[in-house]
Amino acid sequence: MIWHGIALVIGLLFTGALLIGGPALYRAMGVSGLSLTAALSYSNIVFMTSPLIWTVVMLSASLRGVSDTRTPARITLSGVTGVDLRMGPIPSFDVAGVGLAILTYYLLVTLFFRFRYVYCLLLEGCVPM
Repeated sequence: MIWHGIALVIGLLFTGALLIGGPALYRAMGVSGLSLTAALSYSNIVFMTSPLIWTVVMLSASLRGVSDTRTPARITLSGVTGVDLRMGPIPSFDVAGVGLAILTYYLLVTLFFRFRYVYCLLLEGCVPM
């Protein structure tokens, strides 16, 4: 569990650095005006997702460590094609909608992996390697 905490701290540091330095980074690349606004609306959401991304990586490793290699592989493959919040009755959020889709995906995967890890340890008798 200490690794999950480390992943969270690394993710928060990364998020803070990019939220503070993101506008300057984009300006250094020559982005301005509406393009800068769109880039920031997307990247700020994705940068805030960083702690979840790091947590998913650690939980995925934890599942592999208790001999469950299929669950992380299946979830990763399904997430690549399955998440887009601009489908169906949900309104488009322009570029930020893609960032919200990424945030939603990693939030759901974090919750699922955590549930799966606890379920494996408590009910299936998985033994960490």
